[in-house]
Amino acid sequence: MITIKYKWKGISDEVLTCSACGRNDLKRTIVLENEYNEVDYFGCCCASKILSWSYNKTIKELSKEVNKQVNIKKKEKEEVLRKAKYQYNNHPNIIKINSEIAEMNRLNIPFNERKEKLPYWNELKKQAKQEIISRFNLSIDIYL
Repeated sequence: MITIKYKWKGISDEVLTCSACGRNDLKRTIVLENEYNEVDYFGCCCASKILSWSYNKTIKELSKEVNKQVNIKKKEKEEVLRKAKYQYNNHPNIIKINSEIAEMNRLNIPFNERKEKLPYWNELKKQAKQEIISRFNLSIDIYL
């Protein structure tokens, strides 16, 4: 009997069927690579047997991998949000509003006279936000 050696490669939520037993209701699979550099997808129980690991060790590795992927996705999301905020703050509408406010401050224009501009500024902000949301595919309730 020929035994093929496997090593842990990671996890996947793209393939949800175990290559060993055929179970197809998995939330994720464990990706193992064999000695021929071929990749297969397994559920926890089958991966444990193939790797000759205890089930607990497999779950521990799986948890580590899930946490690593969650952290990567979180960092990617934070980076997208950082870029979106930067582009929002440098949007021509926002720059225009800020320069008008700075000019009003310089001229010591009282708030009562400034508040006439609020609906106009709010519309400019709304347009800028909508552009950035669509450009970065963000949810509409995001704070920029």
